Amino acid sequence: MRKGKVKRIDYLPGGGPRYWRDETSGRLAEAVAAYLKCSPGLPLSLTAIEHLRMYLLHWAEAPCFRSNPAANPKHRAALLALASRAENIESREDIGEWVESALTLGLDPF
Repeated sequence: MRKGKVKRIDYLPGGGPRYWRDETSGRLAEAVAAYLKCSPGLPLSLTAIEHLRMYLLHWAEAPCFRSNPAANPKHRAALLALASRAENIESREDIGEWVESALTLGLDPF
């Protein structure tokens, strides 16, 4: 179940994910800045976590990754697991772990 009331981000033509810099309200940029610039031990606001959760889910569910004909079953399963994990992000630590997993798949949302 998706949490929060953050507006979903549209995909690029061809199904690619948009980068956080493309979001126009400024809220996602604030959340990204809080995540990237603050010390790892400091908690993020619930609002920042909500924005980052939806952004990372946007990346995990990007149609271009899901329909990649070169992806093997293991890669597709890892993408599904990444999407599931994104839906359950509740902390800075969860975000860091998600990003590390995404990087192993070649996805870099930041």
